[in-house]
Amino acid sequence: MVQTNLILENGVSPEGIRTKALQAIEAYLLELRIAWGRGNARTVRISQMDTRLLDIDGVLDVLDTALDGESRNLVLDPMQVPTLGSLALD
Repeated sequence: MVQTNLILENGVSPEGIRTKALQAIEAYLLELRIAWGRGNARTVRISQMDTRLLDIDGVLDVLDTALDGESRNLVLDPMQVPTLGSLALD
């Protein structure tokens, strides 16, 4: 689960950003899965998610991103594959 707080431009709705946010995070996790298949990328990084979310038009800032309820990077076991369970936007 990814939870984050997005600061949006005036007139931008959270509903309008949700799909783009999901696509950005899924694209990052896909990159990790591809690297995982080569024996790399065992860490899901909050900074990488925040960077991709900041690239979305209408997002001014990203605050308090957490992975599985923790405010730190998620280090995976060798047999874990990074997937998105859910996304909570505040």
